[in-house]
Amino acid sequence: MKLSRFLEVILLFGVSFLLNYLIDEKDLLYLNTPINIYLYALVIIALFYGFLTAFIFYLLYFGVQYLLYADVNLYTLSHYFIFLSIFSEFMYFWNKRIEKLKEENSYFKSRVEKLGTAYYLLKTSHDELEKSYILKPFSIREILRETNRVAKESPQESMKLFLTLLKKLFKIEKATLFFKEGDQFVLKGFIGEEEPLDTDDILVKSSLEHYTMTHVVNMHNQQSHYLAVIPIVSLEDELKGLFVIKEMPFFSLTKDNLITTSLLLTYFVNSIKVIDQFQEYSIDASMAHEITKLHFLSKKYKISNHLIIFETQSEVDKLKIEKLLRGVDISFKYQERLIVLLPFTPSVGVVKFVNRVTKEMEVRHSILDLSQNSLEDIQKVFDALSLH
Repeated sequence: MKLSRFLEVILLFGVSFLLNYLIDEKDLLYLNTPINIYLYALVIIALFYGFLTAFIFYLLYFGVQYLLYADVNLYTLSHYFIFLSIFSEFMYFWNKRIEKLKEENSYFKSRVEKLGTAYYLLKTSHDELEKSYILKPFSIREILRETNRVAKESPQESMKLFLTLLKKLFKIEKATLFFKEGDQFVLKGFIGEEEPLDTDDILVKSSLEHYTMTHVVNMHNQQSHYLAVIPIVSLEDELKGLFVIKEMPFFSLTKDNLITTSLLLTYFVNSIKVIDQFQEYSIDASMAHEITKLHFLSKKYKISNHLIIFETQSEVDKLKIEKLLRGVDISFKYQERLIVLLPFTPSVGVVKFVNRVTKEMEVRHSILDLSQNSLEDIQKVFDALSLH
């Protein structure tokens, strides 16, 4: 228990005792009145701080009662303890409910951010195809998918592919990518020429201080070696690295281009992090990441999350199933199967979803409850399926 809570309880009891002394010094503990302010204080403390803190107030009240009157009313003692237990238990369950809702909200927020990133990448890819379809048609999504695939075998090669993408998209002539390792920034890749990071540069300092993108337009009369510095921040708001741009055409140095570069960097670095974390599994790394998070929520907060394996070779059937998914649901293909992840879906909801699918087509399926199956268990299931 925090010391501040302990002091607050003593102060509250002292103020109540003093007020009572000024009002009626003959009945300092409200023993002969129908309304007892000490009981209300006990209830408020139990609701705000829980059992242990309220129990200290409870001991103070009956300890002072014993010192003043050399006796304690057992009926009042048990009566107050019942109040203490009920309201502190209510506080416990209420806080657990709030904590559970916060975790659900956090998960939904991360899913919305990922869907927003995917949408923005799709839009950017489409715009680039329109602008350069005749001369150099390429898809950003395809290149990013390729970098993720290569990252499993060669992170350095994946880095080169990604920097080539940035060079093509935004005509960057000279730039350097640094990853943060401890208190140091380690060079991981470059466009043009390799250069060390100047941590005393005004743009670098500003970017590190505020975790925001900075460029020469914001500097007014101050001098910098760089045109722009972009911090790479994870989805957990943790600084992962810096991307410093030294040379690029003036007309390419726009806020939209820098924001898109920042988005691509965040997407790439988070993808690399997830791939590295789940490299030992044959399951898609992003799916393994989601399964791990939902298994944790299922175990800790008893939230219902399920995974369904649909066994179908038909691409048309897979598309039909994917059209039935909600925005928060996730699907991926594993060999000749479609794997669907249904977050925050109880067993009844899973059965309804499966019934909607089976009305459209005949398909074999298996349902796994993520509260009872960890990522390792699911990997074993997939390994067993691979043998058939």
